Amino acid sequence: MSALEEMLEVSISAGQIFYGQTRRRTDVPFDEDLRSRTRSLAARLHELMRSGVTPPAIYDKRKCERCSLKPDCLPELPTKRQSAAGWLDRQLESALKVES
Repeated sequence: MSALEEMLEVSISAGQIFYGQTRRRTDVPFDEDLRSRTRSLAARLHELMRSGVTPPAIYDKRKCERCSLKPDCLPELPTKRQSAAGWLDRQLESALKVES
């Protein structure tokens, strides 16, 4: 049962998603599978928030090009994280090879 259902003491069996670009609504049935998946994903989100780790963006041209969060997400940036110490080590190794 959702918070809205509890608050209003009603059962909500479906909803709609409005897509702004196409200006169309899509019906979404609130079946037990969707409710279970939603609870599971909410729990995973809370775990991520507690851990303080930001998952890397995954670029998908079909989805990302129309997403309003693309300027904040920056999904096209390389996902491999490089530390400053690692960069410095690679530069020193490269310089030593040149001198040899």
